[in-house]
Amino acid sequence: MLLDPGIPKLYPEGHYLFEIVSDPEKKPNSFGKGFYYEFKFVVKDANGEHWNYTGIFAQKQDKYHDLLIALGGTKDEKGYTRLPDISFVGRKFEADIIQRPAKNDPKKMINDIINIIPLRQPALVSQGDISVSQSVEEESKNEEIPF
Repeated sequence: MLLDPGIPKLYPEGHYLFEIVSDPEKKPNSFGKGFYYEFKFVVKDANGEHWNYTGIFAQKQDKYHDLLIALGGTKDEKGYTRLPDISFVGRKFEADIIQRPAKNDPKKMINDIINIIPLRQPALVSQGDISVSQSVEEESKNEEIPF
């Protein structure tokens, strides 16, 4: 079942499978210095429900480096995370979605991605976990999530 991309505004907290559906867009931040990457995902829960999700990753955030490592990246001798020259499209990982107050408006709750890890091979289905029975390479050869 495909959920309306606008509903719900806050996704239920839990563990999900993420698939990147387009290469990230590099955008300048609001301070005029630096930039962030906007990733577009399809998020799938253990019940097979899925929806579109946009995630913001600043280059200096730990979760950005966790994402690159989950996708096959490594840290070099200077501590920079490098990703092999690959397309992001179709790459998958697991992570948790939590709800937290927005920095600029503590009364407003927003979704955040944490605990980013590579796909487990194979994983057991238990209390909201996603069943992952194939490796990343095998998954990329199979058909995509239907729309």
